Amino acid sequence: MKTLLPLPRSTRTNYRPNKTHGSNARAGVTLSEVLISLMIMGIGIVGLASLFPISVLKSVAATNMTNSAILSYNVRGMRNALSQVNTGAALWQPGLTATSITDNPARPTFILPSNPITRSQFPRLVFGCSTSGVLGNTEPVWASTGPITAADGTIWQPVSITNGYVVDPLGSFRMADVLAPNAGRFFGNDGTNALTVVPRFTGGATTLLQASQIATLPDSWLLQVESVDFAAPVDNGDGTFTITFADQTGLSQIVNPAVTSSRMVMFDADMRRVEVRPISGTPAPTSTSLSFVGALGFSPVKIRIETQELRYTWLTTTRVKADGTRNSDAVVFFRRQFGINDERIQGAFFASYVDTSGAASSVIVVKYDENDPPKWKKGGYILDAGRMRWYRISQLEESFTSLAAAKPAEFPAASFYPTGLSTGSGTSYARIRIEGRVFENANDGSAVIMPNVVDVFPLNPVSIRDVQ
Repeated sequence: MKTLLPLPRSTRTNYRPNKTHGSNARAGVTLSEVLISLMIMGIGIVGLASLFPISVLKSVAATNMTNSAILSYNVRGMRNALSQVNTGAALWQPGLTATSITDNPARPTFILPSNPITRSQFPRLVFGCSTSGVLGNTEPVWASTGPITAADGTIWQPVSITNGYVVDPLGSFRMADVLAPNAGRFFGNDGTNALTVVPRFTGGATTLLQASQIATLPDSWLLQVESVDFAAPVDNGDGTFTITFADQTGLSQIVNPAVTSSRMVMFDADMRRVEVRPISGTPAPTSTSLSFVGALGFSPVKIRIETQELRYTWLTTTRVKADGTRNSDAVVFFRRQFGINDERIQGAFFASYVDTSGAASSVIVVKYDENDPPKWKKGGYILDAGRMRWYRISQLEESFTSLAAAKPAEFPAASFYPTGLSTGSGTSYARIRIEGRVFENANDGSAVIMPNVVDVFPLNPVSIRDVQ
């Protein structure tokens, strides 16, 4: 019988040599390894954390672009429905009440001839009312010089739109309050007075409330009050109903339907049915009641009072060709500001050229006041105020001490470069590069830098003869 002997210890697979006496080998990691691991993990966490603000900014930008695109489609629809949004002036028609410059400095009536053939004879003119009245059945004999007296007693003055015009419902009212009545009728100022060069039209709005409704994205609403403590609606007998709140005072400071739209959002007991009603009438200073239009199909248990927020708004700028064709752009703002500097005219040099290397290039040099600079930035927009063209800023260099210092190094010596700019104030200059190219050079031009512009959308050109 064969006896099996155990394998020698040195040939076993699980053999581990005994540690020699005095060996310093041990299990675990060193402090250096821990620190390196922490450094690598910290780099990863910092990189991950940096993505959050970027994603938030991208999300905000995407929301702004989406809403601005929606509002631009609204503008296109209004241009088809309301001729004044398109041309800035209404077509002459009998029975229209015309207000004059003296009656309403910021919002006089502007008219275009009703006959397409007559309109084509004055392609770069509109007619502003200087003596008010109700238009009769006989249209005035329009002329390129005024005054033009109609048989109904109204008097009209030709207004040139050769430099273009702006349809700006909100600006027509808000800028008149900020600067002067003329600032409502004309776009652009020198920091003190409105410059009567580019007419500004209301787009048919006769009140600030109408202007807000026309020029604002309809779903921009801001919650002011939420209440569950109120009496049942009381029928006023004229199609309106009144609700008295037990827990609300100072409603007149929140709701002013004459200035901006307000509404009540009412919920039933199950919170499944919701009805929205516009608020009618401004409450008295001490009133705790609000009236709304239209009966309800249930008894509300919770009411939200909301006011329309002027979050996304628009204006249009228009270039007028010699044949009367209108080329317009819709400019969409996010929380537009109505300050003097937001429409201030700056002296500017616009140039498109072939540089010394043979490449096509463009530059805009702007004169400005270092102590009161425009609110410009990379990605913002600049308007050629003499030609009504918008450009997006891709590069901005400021604080040049002279016009010559702002001249690009690659600017060809044979091309014209100005020695001075007559428009605007200040002694500092900025050099601006744009996306695309400058369409029309301007040796002594003018520019407006408007902040909070989200985007500029080109609109379809319109012939003056096709306006209806």
